[in-house]
Amino acid sequence: MKDIRFLSLRHIKIKNTAWLISGIFLLLFSGLKAQDTLRISSEKKSYDLYKYIDLFEDKDKNITFAEIQSDRYDKLFIKNRENIPNFGFTKSAYWIKFHIRNSIAKKQQFFISFENTNMHYIDAYIPVEKGYKIIKTGRLRPLSSREVDKRNFIFKISLPGDSVVTVYMRFENGSAMSLPLLLVKPLYFERQENIEIALFSFIYGVLAIMIFYYLFIFFSFRQDYYIYYSSLMISFLLFHLSFSGIDSLYLWPDNYYFKLFSIPLFIVMVVTSFVKFQDAFFDLKRNHVLFHKINSYNIYLLLGSLVLFPFIGYSNYVQPLLIVTLLDVFFSFYVGVIMWRKGFKEGRYFLFAWVWLGIGTIVTILTRFSLIENLFITVNAYQLGMLLLVLFFSFALADKFNIIQKRTDKINKELVQSEERFKKLANLAFEGVLIHRN
Repeated sequence: MKDIRFLSLRHIKIKNTAWLISGIFLLLFSGLKAQDTLRISSEKKSYDLYKYIDLFEDKDKNITFAEIQSDRYDKLFIKNRENIPNFGFTKSAYWIKFHIRNSIAKKQQFFISFENTNMHYIDAYIPVEKGYKIIKTGRLRPLSSREVDKRNFIFKISLPGDSVVTVYMRFENGSAMSLPLLLVKPLYFERQENIEIALFSFIYGVLAIMIFYYLFIFFSFRQDYYIYYSSLMISFLLFHLSFSGIDSLYLWPDNYYFKLFSIPLFIVMVVTSFVKFQDAFFDLKRNHVLFHKINSYNIYLLLGSLVLFPFIGYSNYVQPLLIVTLLDVFFSFYVGVIMWRKGFKEGRYFLFAWVWLGIGTIVTILTRFSLIENLFITVNAYQLGMLLLVLFFSFALADKFNIIQKRTDKINKELVQSEERFKKLANLAFEGVLIHRN
């Protein structure tokens, strides 16, 4: 009887333990499911969507919207585990979906802001009252395909009160597949964009001032490194306009081929302008023949490679180009160190400038290859490096001018002293001739 009672108590304990474990798993599962849906309120203005994204890789790029909604593919989506999804260079298309719950009774209007301005093709499926509205846009599609004429890709979404909606998006790209997405209220978006416009205006203003200033100096002193420095600033300006998406709004909004070609072209212009500037700045043709030859072959390689672009495609061209750019960063730093050690004092500011731009360029390129995390600061690190480069290169040019001026003054002083010594010798010789005649 005692054994039966003992077994009954033991059975109850096991049963209670099982219920407790089941309850814990249920709570954990419920918490995870809650995390899958973005809950919005009336107070918050902006939401990062990466926490709520489910991803599906479409390797063959042939799955339709009707198919992606089916149970067959729905279970194949995987939860995003990164801060911002970044798959580097890939030939696959990517589908994402996310759920939004409007927790209040009032309808709310939002923007879905996609901030990778170099995404070639975007298909957005936005829920409306009856089904979905389909928006097909992207860098390589006409400006008229955008719902809102902004440098980012903006999609309007209306959220009915006390409702849950599901958004689907499809991405295809020849460049890096990074997916930075925000859900923002329109007024807040406009406010943030005004800040960005002010920042860009500052950058463009600095570059424009430097371009005209050093062009003026070039025509005044006829030193090659001034024209190459101006060329470098022009290349930076054009690259930034394209990389930030502003070119698609104002420069060539419907020119498919140039929008495809512009970023690689401007990268080549930046690198070749810098190499020429470096060569002229240190006068490598006279002071280091080997470095001069390497730079010359480098320029021929970069300019010649542009011919291959139409035949091998964007991705196959840009990836080797970025690797060559990385190698140029390290080589340029090495040249600066060697020339500084050889006694070129103006090389110190050159090195400071190149360190900052080099760090910014390396971070941005590694982000494009998905080797480091895709964050605002890593994607745009080159902008800070570019501004610091402009600052320190200006110091380097001013330092070089002062050094040349000091050398010139020293030479002039030595010439004057030599001339005085010559006059004294001439006078002594003349006096000697007169004494000899007398």
